Amino acid sequence: MLGFFVENIEDYAIFTLDPAGHITAWNVGAERLKGYSPEEVIGKPLSIFYTKEDRERGWPAEMIRRAAAEGRAQDDGPRVRKDGTQFWAHVVLTAVHDESGVLRGFVKVTRDTSEQRRIERELQDKEARLASFTQNFPGFTWIADSEGRFRHANFNFENALSSKTSEYLGKLPRDLFSPEVAETIMRSNRMVISTRAPVLLTETIAAGGETHHFLVSKFPIQTEDSLLVGAVSIDITARIEAEAELQRMRDELLEQERIGSVAQLSSSLAHDLNNTLNAVALRLGSIRDRAHIAQLRDIDTVVALVAKAGQSVARVQDFVRTHREAQLQEIDLARLIEETVKVTGPRFADRGVNLNFSQVAPDLPQVVGVLSDLRQVFENLLTNAADAMAGGGEVEISTTTSENQIEVSIADRGVGIAANDLERIFEPFFTTRPSRASGLGLSFAASVMARLGGTIGASNRVGGGAVFMLLFPVAKGQVAAPEAPAAPLTSHEVLVIDDDLENLESMKLALELRGYDVSISSSGADALQLLRSGRKYDTIICDVGMPDMNGWEVVSRITELDSSARIYMLTGWANEIPRDDPRRKLVVDVLAKPIDLTRIDGILRAEAP
Repeated sequence: MLGFFVENIEDYAIFTLDPAGHITAWNVGAERLKGYSPEEVIGKPLSIFYTKEDRERGWPAEMIRRAAAEGRAQDDGPRVRKDGTQFWAHVVLTAVHDESGVLRGFVKVTRDTSEQRRIERELQDKEARLASFTQNFPGFTWIADSEGRFRHANFNFENALSSKTSEYLGKLPRDLFSPEVAETIMRSNRMVISTRAPVLLTETIAAGGETHHFLVSKFPIQTEDSLLVGAVSIDITARIEAEAELQRMRDELLEQERIGSVAQLSSSLAHDLNNTLNAVALRLGSIRDRAHIAQLRDIDTVVALVAKAGQSVARVQDFVRTHREAQLQEIDLARLIEETVKVTGPRFADRGVNLNFSQVAPDLPQVVGVLSDLRQVFENLLTNAADAMAGGGEVEISTTTSENQIEVSIADRGVGIAANDLERIFEPFFTTRPSRASGLGLSFAASVMARLGGTIGASNRVGGGAVFMLLFPVAKGQVAAPEAPAAPLTSHEVLVIDDDLENLESMKLALELRGYDVSISSSGADALQLLRSGRKYDTIICDVGMPDMNGWEVVSRITELDSSARIYMLTGWANEIPRDDPRRKLVVDVLAKPIDLTRIDGILRAEAP
């Protein structure tokens, strides 16, 4: 009944049955698959290939009944070989009729689908494990298409939105979040799509009166017909806060270790230098008042040098200062970038590195921060980018703006960042550079950006190189206007208190040349004695750092004796006394050494309101 071709097919078991379901013919494929020779199986019922459970429920007979009634019956299920082993099979049982329509028997084709079923079950298991992982992941997971429409998300994502799957699928971030949050999500999506590379970054999102920080890993998912963006996000707000505190403690310890005994020496040196410079400035002012016009240019040059030396002393003071009061101000970001490039760029020119800031918009909105901190951040990032390009190249600095944010991008074509390092580059003390590097540059940048409410992230570029993205919030009047100084009274009688005799004499000479009646005291005790004797003064200028009785103690006692005098403190550490220091209420203002004679003259000559 079976032709030669059918008999020799090895991949399928093909055999025939009589109307009662007994085997009448058997091909090579059937012998190979089921293990029976033709002599062993012909005449046997179809049921010998079924499991005990299928036989007990009458399934072989049901297959014959269906095929006879419907012309064909199909089934997928377990089958039994001669040796008792089982395999999974796909079966097609077809009825055969003669020309008059009488049922003559059946043809049965069996295909071993065990391997296919194993692969399918493995895929199902993998999908189940992946689904279990994403749904039980403690953070948020989601998948979006190249336009940003959500294709999948886990329970945490749904719960955060208080939304059902049907309500967020196919929607864009702007349909579900505020404009600021939506733009943050889409910005990193575009980065993944354009680079086709994973991106690890921190995102800060403010919603509902709360600010949360997230560690976000986004990665491309290439399908047959599209590119998707996968994302895993964890709320690291508590970690950021803890790390900020830990960083603060580390900074304090590091500062103490670095300056050690040098701090005390530098402090003493700065104080002495300020006193010396103050005396020089006062003497020069006195000489200038009496100098011939031909000498004025030389004297002006020396005055400028004294001012420059004073700035150097201020830098020493910054170095030894343990707690620096951050002076927030509104900053022209475009100008800061341009100045930093012009200062930093020449250092790399001989290495063939060019810093290109042509894509920085000149009319960027103002941002709020500490100018020196942000200048250091940009210097560090530009230096890192230049160092990454040993063979030279171009560092591209560009900006984009939205209503509330400014994004600054610094991109190079260097060696890039190792995948394992992307997660750690913003950690304190982590560095891939030689041991001389502190490992604090990028950590410092992250701390600075976090303090001003921004973020910093990094990724690798397609074709090589790295890009750092800094996101700044636009300034909205966070910086308080400085308090207007109280208008001083016209002064004629002046008392100067300073333990440094050179400064004392120099101040006396400078003021007397300007027509004032000046008394001097080299200690607080002497000054108090003068006041107790009945002397009255319009203005009192008192040094802070004096032995036995410091300036603040002297001033406190003076106010008890004579509250009408206008009192000014004079110190080389003026920037160490914050505006909200309660001691400032005792005085009109705190003047810095080296003294600006123009400022002193303005105070003493001012008219009373």
